[in-house]
Amino acid sequence: MYISDMKCGLILLTGLFLLSSSAWSAGTLKVTTPNGGQKWTTGKSYAVKWSKGSAGATVKIQLLKSGKHYKWVSKKTKNDGKHTWKIPSTVATSSAYKIKIVSIKKM
Repeated sequence: MYISDMKCGLILLTGLFLLSSSAWSAGTLKVTTPNGGQKWTTGKSYAVKWSKGSAGATVKIQLLKSGKHYKWVSKKTKNDGKHTWKIPSTVATSSAYKIKIVSIKKM
């Protein structure tokens, strides 16, 4: 299984996300957006982007908080390098988020 993480220092102030610039990658997947410094607002849609590499036809995307699963961004999406995510208003204020993209391809 190929795994790619994007560390996100996330600050939520009246619905705004501030994303840090520390990116992580493993295997052939690499998160390219968010890549740091973006301000994301709950209730609005943003593109999560990655280099698709040889990770297979589909991936799943998680939102982690303090290294643990917090919410699914998508349980299954095409590995086409882009997924539009409408950030739910239920995402809590925190500075400990990561976005994680995982191949569904069986090894």
